[in-house]
Amino acid sequence: MGERVYKKKGRMKESDIFIEVDCFQKNKAGNIVCGDSYMSQKLKEEDRITGLHPGMREMLTAMKDAGLWSAIATGKSRAGLARVLAKTGSDGYFCASRTMDEAQSKPSPDMLRQLSDECCVPISKIVMIGDAVHDLEMANNAGAAAVGVTWGAGRREALEKLHPIAVVDTVPELARAIGVEDLLK
Repeated sequence: MGERVYKKKGRMKESDIFIEVDCFQKNKAGNIVCGDSYMSQKLKEEDRITGLHPGMREMLTAMKDAGLWSAIATGKSRAGLARVLAKTGSDGYFCASRTMDEAQSKPSPDMLRQLSDECCVPISKIVMIGDAVHDLEMANNAGAAAVGVTWGAGRREALEKLHPIAVVDTVPELARAIGVEDLLK
């Protein structure tokens, strides 16, 4: 789905950069399809999106209010990303994005490298937050740290095998894992 890069404005320290993935609440059943049915399936998948994952809007708002930027890297097309952002009312949180139209697919590190270059953030300062194995593989391939979230496509056991910093079940756990829990108080 999508990742977000967070960058604190001003003087940076190691914990100031984050990438966040798959804030969108949805059912991913039947996600992989072929041929002419691909676009139809993607549109059906988007129809199931009801909003941001519970607690995510509050976290994104708090991070933005604290001067943190965010960007998206997604396997969606540019048009698909635009539809999801409009549907969830979340486009105001993000300053940059990469789609499958503009970079190699995950698990290639291409999207992270492009966002790293655009945002002037070294890969070593990025924490990729993903709900799927290919998200965490992309982080590993880029040399970035990773956090797995269990509210999407991936199963905890599969995510843990990729040795992320943490695998979390809730937004407060995610905030703790990336060091922004104080922003949610």
